[in-house]
Amino acid sequence: DEDYERITIIAPPGKLGIVIDNPSGNIPFVHAIKETSVLHGQVHVGDLVLAVDEADCRGMHSMSVSRLISKRSGSARTLKLLRNSSC
Repeated sequence: DEDYERITIIAPPGKLGIVIDNPSGNIPFVHAIKETSVLHGQVHVGDLVLAVDEADCRGMHSMSVSRLISKRSGSARTLKLLRNSSC
């Protein structure tokens, strides 16, 4: 969809300081970002989380996505996001 922009972010090792939610069960999204987050300014509230590294996150429970991110916290992770560019 032309209103959405695909974004790839390389997240450094360690905690990211973002909160994921997925109440609809469709595509998880960034619900909150701590001010101290290493991704502050790169990731926006409302960004849809399509994938972590090569793992497709569509339809995943928010806790599963959070576990996937933290399980790989020993190294950099690639986050594939979809951002509503009309906001």
